Amino acid sequence: MEKAYPERHPRVSFPIIAAPGDLDLMPDRTQFLIDRPLLARKWRSLEEATNAFIPQGCGITHTPVFSLNPLIGSFEGVSVLPSLEVTASFVGGLLDGHLRFRTVIEGKEEDMLSALQVTPTMAGFIEAIYLTYHLRTKCAFWHGLYGRNYTLLPNYFLLRRLQSPSYDPQKFGLQHFKGRVDRPVGIRVAKRQGKYYVSCMAIYAFGNIVDMTVRVANERITALCPPETIYNSGAGVMY
Repeated sequence: MEKAYPERHPRVSFPIIAAPGDLDLMPDRTQFLIDRPLLARKWRSLEEATNAFIPQGCGITHTPVFSLNPLIGSFEGVSVLPSLEVTASFVGGLLDGHLRFRTVIEGKEEDMLSALQVTPTMAGFIEAIYLTYHLRTKCAFWHGLYGRNYTLLPNYFLLRRLQSPSYDPQKFGLQHFKGRVDRPVGIRVAKRQGKYYVSCMAIYAFGNIVDMTVRVANERITALCPPETIYNSGAGVMY
């Protein structure tokens, strides 16, 4: 992913409101949670479409470069800009690499987000964070897991497990985690100065919990990197 460090916004301090019927009327410096049943249905459909589209044996056998345009063309709120193409290629050796998502604009290779446009809708928000963060974890193996060995938390199940007295936190390197998370689980949409910030917590396999955010403005997607650290397990990582 291209490293960009746009100015952060104080998302945690924004009050949570009911999801507005008209996003244009959403008050500035507020945020809402995307409806859980809607999110669950949408996330499941994205997963089914993506898993069916990615070539079988990706990363285990030789994976040729393939276009993501047909997959993204089935999305509701995100599309590829005219005359551009988003491609995926497996980088690394067998069982030791990851998918790389790129586009070429005026002869220059760029991250795939440069080729995408998004509508500020519920579907667009979910698809934006799915493509930016979740898709990049697909087919990552061994050394390819660096920076990709996390699980987004678009639902409440895993956090409930972390906060359950019967759950062994050492399995995720969470020896010191006490369940003090200062924001709700799910996909949150905040508004500031006419721009939308779509956030979702994620947990790394070694225990760190972070908040991942994309900015949606002028029908374009920008990843806010690095993600905000909510909990640092202090665990080392070896691949």
